[in-house]
Amino acid sequence: MNKLILIMNKLILLFLIMVLGIASSCDSKKYKKDLLNQSVSRFKNSITPIETASFIPQENKITVTDTILSNHFKFKIMSSANMDQAILKQNTNNQLTKSLYYRKSIVKLQLYYKDELIFDNDIDTAFLKNNTNILTKIGKDDLIIRDLNLDQKTFITNKKAIYFSINAYNPNHELDFRINLHIDKTGKYTMHTTKSYPI
Repeated sequence: MNKLILIMNKLILLFLIMVLGIASSCDSKKYKKDLLNQSVSRFKNSITPIETASFIPQENKITVTDTILSNHFKFKIMSSANMDQAILKQNTNNQLTKSLYYRKSIVKLQLYYKDELIFDNDIDTAFLKNNTNILTKIGKDDLIIRDLNLDQKTFITNKKAIYFSINAYNPNHELDFRINLHIDKTGKYTMHTTKSYPI
């Protein structure tokens, strides 16, 4: 019986030693993990943040489209980048900040009917603000006009008016917009959004 009690005491002692060993090794792992996290944090704080900047487009390119149509309309589209105004989009990952500056566009449309100027406007954010409601749903000044094109399909079917597609982009919301501009032979125009979709 004394032998049994002695064996039981040894087993209890061995069990207590094992419990203490496991507990101390867990504390040691936690301590090592805390030391590693502190070290990584100090290293990140010691690094100077890096910032890169890019401009889209990098250089100004002026394009002029002069077109005479068979239905007595003719138009001229002049487009270029506004080198003084840009929309900033930033992405930050750890210590690296990428700054993309999307330059705003300058697009001018002149439309003639039987050699009479009936429409002469800059197609820009201000023009869109005054004529469409899409800018109330997104950042009002964060829109870039990508291009302005004659809508060939509607030109073939409608000879008394002319349709243009305005393609715009919002870099901060990553949305593309297609806006139809309909101008009749008196210069009266209407606009509506046909498409907005994420990139």
